[in-house]
Amino acid sequence: MDALCCGTAKLTVRCAYMISLLIGLLIACLVIGLVWYCIGLIPMPQPIRTIVTIIFAIIVVLVLVSYIGLPSGGGSLFHSRC
Repeated sequence: MDALCCGTAKLTVRCAYMISLLIGLLIACLVIGLVWYCIGLIPMPQPIRTIVTIIFAIIVVLVLVSYIGLPSGGGSLFHSRC
């Protein structure tokens, strides 16, 4: 029932954290998309392009999982809870 009460400070902090997390995640996705696009513009041989793409995809997955806070059990590298 505590989550349904709109006037509590606990809910306000939780909502503020969620909004900042979503905004940060949106910005991170935009930056990642821009870097992905720029990597596609660099002239490279096909085998090297495949290797760079795979490495970048692994880095992106690790950053996004860390951003959500799964490996640290609720915290994350980029956002700290109040």
